[in-house]
Amino acid sequence: MAVKRFYEIFHPEHYDLRINVNRKNKEINGTSTITGDVIENPVFINQKFMTIDSVKVDGVDTDVYAHLLGWELHLENTQSHLLKVIDSSWTDDALGFVWNNSPYYRCYWATSLPTPSGSAESFKMFYSTTPLPAGFANGYGHAIGNNNNILNGQFTPGSYSYIGENTNARYTDADGNIQNPCTKVILKAKLGDVDGNALEVVKWMGQQYIGEANLRTAIANTLAYTLYARTEEGGNVVYTSIKPEDLECVAGGNGAHASIIDDNNSYVQLSDLGETKNWYKLVNGDYEPVAADLNVDAKSLIATNEYLATNVEPSVLYYSGETFYYIDIKHLGNGTGKPGDYGIVRNHIYNVVVKTIGGFGSPTYVGTNDIIEPEYPEDPEDQESFVSAQVNILAWRLVSQEVDVQQ
Repeated sequence: MAVKRFYEIFHPEHYDLRINVNRKNKEINGTSTITGDVIENPVFINQKFMTIDSVKVDGVDTDVYAHLLGWELHLENTQSHLLKVIDSSWTDDALGFVWNNSPYYRCYWATSLPTPSGSAESFKMFYSTTPLPAGFANGYGHAIGNNNNILNGQFTPGSYSYIGENTNARYTDADGNIQNPCTKVILKAKLGDVDGNALEVVKWMGQQYIGEANLRTAIANTLAYTLYARTEEGGNVVYTSIKPEDLECVAGGNGAHASIIDDNNSYVQLSDLGETKNWYKLVNGDYEPVAADLNVDAKSLIATNEYLATNVEPSVLYYSGETFYYIDIKHLGNGTGKPGDYGIVRNHIYNVVVKTIGGFGSPTYVGTNDIIEPEYPEDPEDQESFVSAQVNILAWRLVSQEVDVQQ
């Protein structure tokens, strides 16, 4: 997509360049700090392989804070064995921890009912993958408890929940999708400034914005030399570049995006104002109608929205600052990827202590009440957000977990 040249939207006053040359590895890298005056928002820098570390307005960064509101459980096992099921052939090495304590007649692992081998639908029937946990429907779910009180056996009312046994591991279902049936804690939070005022964060094309209006401005600027509205003024034909007010943001599954089931992303389509106009594309210097029909009708509007769906990358929009962070609940494993790393076993109390939070989390677009399905990249380093948490196991058997949230 065509974008404006850098100097059209930003007038640089000073470049601070630092270049590092590594002759041994035949690598060149460095940093560039640019100061100047913004002529038009947003500012685009057209350079491959460049990472923007920070942006300051009048020398001030925009700091975003995650204000925790409450928590709920996700992927609770809805079925259970009546009695605890164990296997005497288990070994400490295979599970990743000492699972049997004979002198005390205690064991710390169990077999859950097997994960269904069918499609994703059978998986959803087996686990409580309902829309957003019920506690989030009209509120914030469970309260955030005081860890010192919990460790002393004083549970804050509403800060705990009883859950079923679940020791099932990740697997690939019949549809080829990776399923992670581990029971999770989901934190609900609001992104905002230091005083708690909500900030509507948007991520698009590697950039970050505050507010949906700025996103629409960025998209309109990107399409400014591609998509035009055709009007007639005094007998003359006038082509005007698309404007931010011609666009609106929608969730997946709406309009031209009806086939997209993805509530973590938002998309653009024509707004009510945009639907009153005839749209043309600039192709090799000539204006061509987006649809064959020059009149504003359903056919023309559908064609334009399909063009937007095809040519504009989706964005991640945290409506009203609402976001969620997830924590896989750890068991007693040694963190080497063995079955005992994660799981819920009866007669255990799992105390999850949130230590730090980083990243913006996972959004759910306005008007949706859909399942939160966090993605699990193959490389953990690819995750932009994380929760650093510590799990402590209390008597009965206390599993304590501290987490640093980075999502």
